[in-house]
Amino acid sequence: MWATDATPPLDATSPHPQDSYYNLLVQGFSEGHLYVKRDPPAALAEMPNPYDPVASAPYLLSFNDLSYYKGRLYLYFGITPALVLFWPWYFLTGQYLSEGAAVAIFFAIGLAGAVGLARAICRRYFPESNAWIVTAAMLILGLAMGLAISDTVYAQTGLTISGSVYEIAETCGFAFVMLALVAIWCSIHAGPIRQAFWLIAASFAYGLAIGSRPSLLFGAIVLLVPAIRAWLERAGLGSYSRVMILFAAAVVPIMLAGVGLMLYNDLRFGNPLEFGWHYQLNRNDQAAARQFSLSYLWFDFWFYFLQPFGLTAHFPFLKSIPLPAVPSGHYAYLTSGCGAILTKFPLVLLAVAAPLAWKGRPVQTVSSLRWFAVALLSLFIAVSLTVCLFFATSNRYELDFLPELLLLSVIGFLCLERIVLPHRREVFFVRSGWCLLLMYSLLFNLFLNIETHAIVDCTEGKIFSLHDRFKDALDKYQKAGAIWPDCVEAHFGLASTLAELGRPSDAIAEFQKTLEIAPDYAPACESLGISYLKTGRADDAAVELQKAVELQPKSAEFRSALAFCLFQMGRKDDAVGQYQKAAELDPAKAAYHIFLGGALEADGRLDEAIVQYEKAIELRPDAVQAYNSLGNAFQRQGQTAKAIQQWKLALQYMPESTSAQVNLAWVMATCPDSSLRDGSAAVALAEHANEYCKGQNPAVLRSLAAALAETGRYADAIAAARQALQLFQSDPSQAAAMEEQLKYYQNRQPYRDQTLVK
Repeated sequence: MWATDATPPLDATSPHPQDSYYNLLVQGFSEGHLYVKRDPPAALAEMPNPYDPVASAPYLLSFNDLSYYKGRLYLYFGITPALVLFWPWYFLTGQYLSEGAAVAIFFAIGLAGAVGLARAICRRYFPESNAWIVTAAMLILGLAMGLAISDTVYAQTGLTISGSVYEIAETCGFAFVMLALVAIWCSIHAGPIRQAFWLIAASFAYGLAIGSRPSLLFGAIVLLVPAIRAWLERAGLGSYSRVMILFAAAVVPIMLAGVGLMLYNDLRFGNPLEFGWHYQLNRNDQAAARQFSLSYLWFDFWFYFLQPFGLTAHFPFLKSIPLPAVPSGHYAYLTSGCGAILTKFPLVLLAVAAPLAWKGRPVQTVSSLRWFAVALLSLFIAVSLTVCLFFATSNRYELDFLPELLLLSVIGFLCLERIVLPHRREVFFVRSGWCLLLMYSLLFNLFLNIETHAIVDCTEGKIFSLHDRFKDALDKYQKAGAIWPDCVEAHFGLASTLAELGRPSDAIAEFQKTLEIAPDYAPACESLGISYLKTGRADDAAVELQKAVELQPKSAEFRSALAFCLFQMGRKDDAVGQYQKAAELDPAKAAYHIFLGGALEADGRLDEAIVQYEKAIELRPDAVQAYNSLGNAFQRQGQTAKAIQQWKLALQYMPESTSAQVNLAWVMATCPDSSLRDGSAAVALAEHANEYCKGQNPAVLRSLAAALAETGRYADAIAAARQALQLFQSDPSQAAAMEEQLKYYQNRQPYRDQTLVK
């Protein structure tokens, strides 16, 4: 077999606050430009499509979810957090604010606004109720809500879990939406003169919210509520001018904010409506994604509002349940299957009692409350509908619309309490029920957060594994398993880490535990099969890999693993069949065509193998392994000139490709055709490869010996050949061939490989 190359390692991510995305943006602003202060890898500029998740995979750990455009990196997340917090903080303190602190600040502002509104509603319209009970209730709900949506965790080692940058934008949007609602409340209850000023503040705050979370755009309809109220309740000629003033107060500030955002986008991407989404470096091809669709509506609605939860006998007693079929085009990679809003916060159902606030009461007394409830409802509907049409789901997105629903439920509770207030027993039951629902929400989310912490430990374990810190990863997975004994990800990650640490027996035991918890978890079947194969249990491996394929018949990855197993068992025809199915399932992935080509080549079907290698190169012109394999295939056909051409192309894309260097050096040193020989070039290639392999690769040393002999350096050739012969002792056939070549060098003759012809 001709030599092959390994996949290059991934880059590392700096954990320091100054290297977080928003602080890098602040550094860019300070230097007078709009891109983040971090240089992208030079390799991105050389790629035909740098947004291809496969091609950019080696760089995603460092640059995931940044936007790459014309050689610069940009932040597609909203600009508002940088303008209102990160940049001012650095200007005033000279220090960079951590992402966790920013999330805490924004969430605290939003929660304070929500609590303040709940308390104001109670004191103004329900004075008979205890405002402190409502305040405490909102704080409890805020704590539960924070537990429900929080993903930001910092590892003790200093590695930052991906997700905090997302929460910065989300909590910033939450903070400014709540501030906008506070201003709308003040506008609704203010006199004619101050009403417009409060509405200007609300419009400006909501513009900043959109600057953080563009998905909040359609919720801006809430700003029109005071103007609509003034229009419907107008009386006299002067009222028309008042309506127009309110309308202008609602529209102009947010329009100015919108113009600023569009200018910001145009200066970065040459398109006022482009936030950088289509230029993301992401594990999925965002440019080709269908971001919004009616086909996502039911799945997302089920996820956010109706999703139930499972129970288990082990602490914390809650478990995720399988999600329904994911719609075509939907990216369900940010999902958690353990409870939705009606499960976690059943008290939101009290929102339907909000209209009781004005039942049996004079309209003029509760008119302002009615309009504020309309504002909450319109904001909730507009934003939740937007989220439910989006192509991805995440519990974090609930923060965009859950606070409005909780405020409506507070109004509903206060209405019920007012109705039963004359009856002491009924009041007791209403308040007791309210307290029970509050405690349920808090405890449910506390238990759910235990699962979240286990998942975070698993995520940290994955990051440690990517950094080859397998012992640290092992500790994280064990910690996750101790917190949540039924955590599939913990057992699976632990098993995978044990396999990396060279403990196949322990890995197999953990993979088996994973399948005891989740018998239909196909990735565990695949990994168990691969572990069996590594320990020589090929028959058991085939059984598990076949099961993985049966569980997910459309998985090209699983079929490829099964094909590899079958190939190792000598079932070449079956292996070719599985590789063909893998290539059919994922025809755009060059790797499957390379694997299929390798199986066909091993089966002696060189012409078919060449077709597959050429297809792989067509899909990925930088696929080095395809060039190497194509060169090998041409060489086996006796087309040495074509083989040389392919190996040279491989070196253009990867100058460090050992396989291309050693193959090319061998041919250029030993080919009987003098027009294809180049001893000096062969020596340079072989010496470079030998230096990279530290003199421990016998194939490289064999090529080096032949190249040295071709240039007349026979003493050096003999030394290299003897070193290669020593390393070849475990392979009798190669050792015999090396001894034959050594005789040529001892006789001061170059070696000619008679299999190499034009």
